[in-house]
Amino acid sequence: MQRRTRLLDRMRQVQGATATAAMPVAERKALAKEDLAVLSEMARQQFMTPGDTKSAVYRQKKEEAEAYLAAGAPIPEDYPFLKARAELLDPVTPDYAAVAAEWKARADAWLIAGPAIETVYDNAILLIDGAATVAEIETILAGIVWPAPA
Repeated sequence: MQRRTRLLDRMRQVQGATATAAMPVAERKALAKEDLAVLSEMARQQFMTPGDTKSAVYRQKKEEAEAYLAAGAPIPEDYPFLKARAELLDPVTPDYAAVAAEWKARADAWLIAGPAIETVYDNAILLIDGAATVAEIETILAGIVWPAPA
């Protein structure tokens, strides 16, 4: 609960938004949906670094990890991101397979977390659409539990 409150406080600081009980319901619904977009992004960022280009890097790392682990006799030069990371961690005896396994595990974790976050987001949108009062909207937002890394 404390973490969720901190996330919402931080999100509102970023947006500069403040909701009040006197706010019209339609206006609060719109603001709540904006809140959800930011909160869901913050939940995703617990698993991944923000940024569109970073997403491309994650995609490349996942592909390299899967290809490396599937290859019979992989050549590190064929996997530039993996090679760079393994050699950064240990320039003398780089463990390419360990880096590939770590990246694959992270990608697999995202395949669980990503859909779970999206389900929380989609459900909250449906609940907000059905809310009749600002108090109901606030209760919905306060009750959201976002998936977090173990």
